[in-house]
Amino acid sequence: MLGVGSVDALSLGQLGSVFINNGTANNGDWGIIYALEDTTFLSLVSGLNAVGTAVMVPGTGIANLNGLTMKAGQAIFGRFSTIQVNTGSVVAYKC
Repeated sequence: MLGVGSVDALSLGQLGSVFINNGTANNGDWGIIYALEDTTFLSLVSGLNAVGTAVMVPGTGIANLNGLTMKAGQAIFGRFSTIQVNTGSVVAYKC
């Protein structure tokens, strides 16, 4: 069954998505970032849930991925609190 917050709901985009192609910082709880074209980021911040909660703590994940370049068609999976595109465009899926 596809429930809110389930892995299946995330992979199918049922929690919503946003098109991002400007220099504005987009804060939220993102699970998948898909590059529609070659894309660079001014800011890409990962995070993890605090132990025993559903609240994400920004900056506690793999790293701040500022300056990352994604090729068109690439996707990255994780938990991201901030997405700020420098060049290109992405679709970010909520989690």
